Amino acid sequence: YQDIVNGYAQHGYRLIAVASRLLDISYAKAQKVKREAIEHNLTLLGLVVMENRVKKQTVPVITQLNK
Repeated sequence: YQDIVNGYAQHGYRLIAVASRLLDISYAKAQKVKREAIEHNLTLLGLVVMENRVKKQTVPVITQLNK
């Protein structure tokens, strides 16, 4: 998994992991629970891979900022 994520990232892609877990509480209660209490024991559903190409004008701007 980590090798795949790193491979995409090194080629300029951005990834978002999508996961789920069944909660036996109401939506209102879920809004009040701390994030750490909810985001564990998740089932990974997949990754969304988005291409993040560098625009032609970006390289000169970064060069100028690094001076």
